[in-house]
Amino acid sequence: MPCRPVELSAAHMDDRSVSRSGRFDGRAYVTYTSGSTGEPKGVVCTHEGVMAYLSAMIEEFALGEDDQVLSMMSVAFDPSVRDIFGTLIAGATIVMASSREIFDPAALADLIEHERVTSCLSIVPRALETLIEELESRPRCMDMRQVVSCGDVLSGPIARRAREAFDCEVINQYGPTECTMAATFHRVVASDLAASCVPIGTEIGGAIVRVLDRRRDQVPVGAVGELAIGGAGLAQGYLGRPDLTAERFVPDPWNEGGRLYLTGDLGRRRGDGLLEFVGRIDDQAPGSRADPRAVAAALRADAAAKDVEVAPLPDGAGGFRLVAFVVPFGTVDDPVARTKVQEVLRRFTINSQILMIERMPLTPNGKVDRRALLDLHRSSLQGPR
Repeated sequence: MPCRPVELSAAHMDDRSVSRSGRFDGRAYVTYTSGSTGEPKGVVCTHEGVMAYLSAMIEEFALGEDDQVLSMMSVAFDPSVRDIFGTLIAGATIVMASSREIFDPAALADLIEHERVTSCLSIVPRALETLIEELESRPRCMDMRQVVSCGDVLSGPIARRAREAFDCEVINQYGPTECTMAATFHRVVASDLAASCVPIGTEIGGAIVRVLDRRRDQVPVGAVGELAIGGAGLAQGYLGRPDLTAERFVPDPWNEGGRLYLTGDLGRRRGDGLLEFVGRIDDQAPGSRADPRAVAAALRADAAAKDVEVAPLPDGAGGFRLVAFVVPFGTVDDPVARTKVQEVLRRFTINSQILMIERMPLTPNGKVDRRALLDLHRSSLQGPR
């Protein structure tokens, strides 16, 4: 049953309603990072950060009591806060997907159609692509009005297919766990549909995003630098890790008393003000100018790969090579598919390796499991046993 809308903001709360500590900026919850790029860390988020984002999201996405919002994220991950509490505050109805429906595209599509879902606020691009493949054989879901991608890079082709399958608005969100669900958002437009990476857009919920060079100075418009995020949604830090907190959460010299989280992500701000995600700092191979995202996009388009992940990894001889983990549409030992992959890689670099795999390993929240890929790569260096 729908809930009656609740007016909830910092101005309408007294201390007792938000925190046993009696502080609006006190701890709301601790959620752990996925660990896809290292050891999982407990991120301490505040009531202030949660409400700053949820209030802005409800307004920007026009959530209300007529909406049926799909919830398919585990409560172990921070998007569940958006799906559950954002929906309840807006007075909308939550449509909870079961474990079976989450992992069965046909069952999930049935749920969306039967419950007349209007909003999907949290879906990672790979899960979205799988759902699209199911929906493309069905009539359009005419009740769906918005699909929000989060948690990973959204490509233009996936956004285009989502718009066609749902006949609705597609929104791209960006924000590490350390920034309370999301720091930026972007409504996909026609000019985005051919891009390898849809823009991550503009700030939301009082977030501040700066693009910094190695000296932590702001770079000019159009230049690439590390994305650093501050503002209302910034987490307190890492639970029980003051050393790591001090390393990643640094003072904001342009905002007295403010802090910035150093994301490790590379990006640029365009002349029109939109932010673009460029890649990870640790994805840049020493001595190589090959962009892993561009290589992956070319493999999808020109080698007809079903799924691809590209990363610079040690070559076993003290250097690095570009490693392409490729899920082909056919079998992993198809020589024609391998030849096509080789031809694409030669356009970018001569120092490369191909690992054909049956399926892309994913973490429980749908991101690529980079540690599993690293294990596959290490096994390939050791050779058959």
